[in-house]
Amino acid sequence: MSVGGENWYRAAQEPAPTVVYRNPWFEIKSRDGYFSLEYGYPQVVILPLVQEKVLLIRVRRPLIDDEPWELPAGGSDRGETPKVAARRELHEETGILVEDLERFEPLTLVSEMPNRSPELLICFQVNITPEEFALRGEHEKEITEMRIWEDDQIKEAICSGEFYLAAPTAILARHLFRQEQGKTGKQKTGDTAC
Repeated sequence: MSVGGENWYRAAQEPAPTVVYRNPWFEIKSRDGYFSLEYGYPQVVILPLVQEKVLLIRVRRPLIDDEPWELPAGGSDRGETPKVAARRELHEETGILVEDLERFEPLTLVSEMPNRSPELLICFQVNITPEEFALRGEHEKEITEMRIWEDDQIKEAICSGEFYLAAPTAILARHLFRQEQGKTGKQKTGDTAC
C-alpha cells in the first residue's frame, strides 16, 4: 500500500474497536465513543479508459435521490483479490469483461471519508478497446447511463459541480493531472506521477 495506508489503518485499530452494529455489508465500530463505518474487505474503484477517454457510469442512488456520474466500484467478495474484484465490478456495472487481470494497473489509493472510515479505496486503471466497449453485455439495473468523456468535458463537470462525489472526483483529477504531465513533459525524471 502507498500513501501510508498500512500505518493509517493500523493506527485506527488502537484502541481496539468495539462493534456496535453489524450487517452483511459493513460494521459500525466505536473507539472510545468515536464511531466509524468499516467494510472489513477491500473496496475497489476502476478508471476505465477507451482510447484514453474516460468511461463513466450514471448510477441510481435512492439515498440521495440522484443519479450521479461515477466510476465503476464496489466491494470485494470474501476471498477475492482486489484485482479480481475490480474485474467483476467492471463487468457487473458496464457489461465489459476484461479477462486478463494484468490489464488492471494499480493507481494511488484514495480515502473516501477519513473522518468516518480508516479504510482506503484500492484504485485501478484499465484500458478498454473500442471493440470491447461496442460488444459489452448487460449491466446492473442501477446503472442508468454510460458515457465516454473527453478530458475537457470532465474538467467542466468537476468545476460546475456536476461531478460531486469525492472519490471519483479525486481519481478523475489525478487522471487529468497525469494527462497534462504527459502532454507538457513537465514531470521531471525521477518524479512520481499521481
